[in-house]
Amino acid sequence: MTTISISLEEEEVAQLAQKARELGYDSVGSFVQKTVQRLLETEETSKKRQQPSEQEFSEAMHYVLEKNTELYRRLA
Repeated sequence: MTTISISLEEEEVAQLAQKARELGYDSVGSFVQKTVQRLLETEETSKKRQQPSEQEFSEAMHYVLEKNTELYRRLA
């Protein structure tokens, strides 16, 4: 494990400490560590949920339209 040091203004440290207490963390360090972990997990999840390419979308749209042609004709 690697330790990272950052410089913060006293007011920022106080805000972090307050937020950590509000959320039930026993220290600012554990709060910041968990927040960073969640940020990284969120980014990883976002990458996995990427939008389909235009070609993939177009193929899916044509499939659905073709599959439901008779239904659309009856509803018209």
